Amino acid sequence: MNDTQMSVQIVEQFYRTLKNDDMEAFLSLMHDDIEMNLSGNTPLSGHIKGKKMLLEKVYPNLMEKLDFENFSFCTRWRIMCAGGARVTAIMEAQGKTLAGKPYDQRYCHIFQIDTKKVSSLWEFFDTELVRSSLFDGEQRASPFTQFEF
Repeated sequence: MNDTQMSVQIVEQFYRTLKNDDMEAFLSLMHDDIEMNLSGNTPLSGHIKGKKMLLEKVYPNLMEKLDFENFSFCTRWRIMCAGGARVTAIMEAQGKTLAGKPYDQRYCHIFQIDTKKVSSLWEFFDTELVRSSLFDGEQRASPFTQFEF
């Protein structure tokens, strides 16, 4: 298997674990020191370094807003292109917040794969939807450093 095929396989696993709500397997696909860059200027945006920060600072802020009986992180995805250790894909989430607001989100992801795990992820999404559906229009800025590329 060449590098591109291996990278695509890991990204496919990444989305399958999200679709199946298997957070343990999802997290196992990431390096402990993963670098994530989430677009925009929302309470979830910015440069996040490490799984620990993701689990302690990002996920709680997101998870407390979603109605998991009526929400799926990953309803469908498509890999748009891949080359070597980089893969670009689009994913959709669908459902409701605990406040009953729709949160049907589309994400563009750019992955960097290193030693069979995701080492970097750039994520682009509808930041106004995040602000209006998850944070009731609140203009609170991100607690993280700026998005990097």
